[in-house]
Amino acid sequence: MKEKKWGELGKTHPDFFEIISKSTWRIPTEKGYLLSYNYGAYDINFEENQITEYLSSSFTQTMERIDESCIRYYYQGTIYYLDSKTSKYDSLKIPIEKFKKANFGVWKRNNTGFIIGLVPIIVILAAVVAKKKKAKASRKKIPDTTSRAAPVGNTVKIKFSETEKQLLNLLLDRSKNNRTTTITEINYVLGIKDKNLGLQKKVRSDVMNSINEKFNFIQDGETELVHNIRSQADKRFFEYYINKDNSALLEIMLKEEA
Repeated sequence: MKEKKWGELGKTHPDFFEIISKSTWRIPTEKGYLLSYNYGAYDINFEENQITEYLSSSFTQTMERIDESCIRYYYQGTIYYLDSKTSKYDSLKIPIEKFKKANFGVWKRNNTGFIIGLVPIIVILAAVVAKKKKAKASRKKIPDTTSRAAPVGNTVKIKFSETEKQLLNLLLDRSKNNRTTTITEINYVLGIKDKNLGLQKKVRSDVMNSINEKFNFIQDGETELVHNIRSQADKRFFEYYINKDNSALLEIMLKEEA
């Protein structure tokens, strides 16, 4: 600021831009904003380039009931507000301990130049490795496939993807509180809420199948981890939950992969 020189650190993260531009409710905090978007509450920290989220539709609805016409302010984890119509003074405690770090920040570095410079190096290294592999293969005698031993146990390391882990954490949190997860909430986590219904259905199905297959492979069993039931509000739709018998094992798996 003293030298009046500006440098570009990066660019606004597209996920954050969508949240901040489409949020339906917000209030300034000491380091940024507390806002709501699509059944979730988000704590934006501009200083540390960090976003934490609490995907709870019930809490988000409670927060949004504080009308923007009220005199309100945020201080050390609590929203204080005064209803000018009723002269009622009240407050809402924010469960900061339940907010989890989102997989994106306010901004991200622009590494385009670095990546472009790295491409020739990668190409050269790949060519060298391929040449060495070819030479090594030519020196080796072709093995007898009939005498090759079959692999024993699950020697291949299988892990849930970041999106799958985010979805499983949401499902697990809801299921532990005897609640199901709606299709709308799942679409948001999977990043397909604005896609057409056909694509949404396909992506949800693919992710659910992938999760169940990986879970069966890791724990070497045959069971369905993610279940669905008809929605009580609308029988045309399903809601999802984690089988209680597998909740403890899944929780351990997610902690090990964290």
